[in-house]
This record gives sequence, C-alpha cells and structure tokens, in this order.
Amino acid sequence: MPIKKSIHAPIPPVFCENCQCWPSSVWHRMTPEEYDQLIVEKHYQRFKKGEYIFRIGQTPTVLYCVYAGKVKLVRHDEYGNMVIVRLAREGDLLGYRSLLGNTPYKADAIALTDVSVCTIPVHLIRKALKENPEVTQAFFQRLAQDLSWAESRITAMATQSVRERIMHMLLFLEMFFGVDDEGFINLPLSRTELAQLIGTAPETLIRQLHRLEEMGFLELSGKRRIRLLQKEKMLQILALVD
Repeated sequence: MPIKKSIHAPIPPVFCENCQCWPSSVWHRMTPEEYDQLIVEKHYQRFKKGEYIFRIGQTPTVLYCVYAGKVKLVRHDEYGNMVIVRLAREGDLLGYRSLLGNTPYKADAIALTDVSVCTIPVHLIRKALKENPEVTQAFFQRLAQDLSWAESRITAMATQSVRERIMHMLLFLEMFFGVDDEGFINLPLSRTELAQLIGTAPETLIRQLHRLEEMGFLELSGKRRIRLLQKEKMLQILALVD
C-alpha cells in the first residue's frame, strides 16, 4: 500500500515503488538485484526553500531524484545575470547529465520550495548503465526529453516577441505546476524569476502581464497568482508564430 505523504513534511518512501513517480522512473528498469542494492545504499535529504542542492563546478558523487518540491537550475550569463535553464519537480533527476558526461555540474540547483530528494551513489548508476541496457535507454530517453524542451525554448527565444514568450511560458508553467481550486497556477516563482525564464527585464515582464490582463488573456491577483483565461486563443497565436 502506498505511503501517505504530506506536502509540508513528506515521508521518505522506503521502497521506490511507493513513490508516485515509480511507473515512469528509471529505477523501474532495474533488475531485482540492482534494485535491492539501490534500496540499501540510497539516502534521503531535505532542503529549505532557497538552499543550494549543488553548485556549479562541484563533481557529482550522487544522483538526486526529486521526491517532493520544486527546483530551479540556474547559470549566469556574460553580464552576470542569473538565467533559469531548467525547472525540476517530483520524479525528475538532478545532475544526471554531468554524471553521464563525467563532468562537473554546469548549473546551480536551488530549492524553489522546501524540497525532499533521494540520493543514489554514482557508482551504482554507472554500474547499472554499464550492465543494464534498459536503464541506459531510460536515461537517454530522459536526456532526449530535456533536450527537446531546451530546443523548443531556444526557438521561442529567437523567434517570438516578449509577449508571445510570456504566453508560451505561462502555458508551460500551468502544465508543470498545476492549478489550485480557483484555477490559479501553483506558482512558486517570483516576477524576477519569471523574467529570468524568458530572458527579459522584470519591468518588461510586469508591463506585458498587465497588458495581457487588459486583453482578457489572464487574471492577476497579488504578486504570484496568475489564472489563464483564453488558453485556446493563446495556443492559436503561438501556432501562427511557429
């Protein structure tokens, strides 16, 4: 029977199959022997909102699997501005590309909310990659998905106006974070962080959000509450651009 979890104080799953993300996890592809060793050697850590999970330049010693909470991976551009390069949620892996490439981390991982992660020693991952083709395939499927998202984002940055990039971002964030009972996006990101996602100034983002509200595309309530009102029309506009 699955372990019941609290959003504020999640209970670590003793067995990975008790995790809600088990069916789509790479661990699902392990042999019984590999899985048993994983359970013996994995650990569990908690990070408060704003804490670093790892830093650029550190060498991976474990693979992080997000059990609860949201994480942002950030770099700095040539001008020293922070840029969010990826968001991660429950079931996502952190640092696996550096592990696969045997390189230091290329981004900082920072907790967007209180975060719980399971940590798996690098030697177990490398052994499974070497001996189990299904695990290897699962990792490369993850890599392909992340690269596809990155390619889509780069294309949007190069071809869309700021307003269109905001629409694109909000549709993605609604899918990624979900909505509350009133239909507002469960958004842990500040206006500055939203601007970092699309490569614009916070002032420009705020101005465009209010313009989109005036046009009837969304509703703003407070600093972090956004409800999308005309998603089909937004999708049609973005399809015309694509």
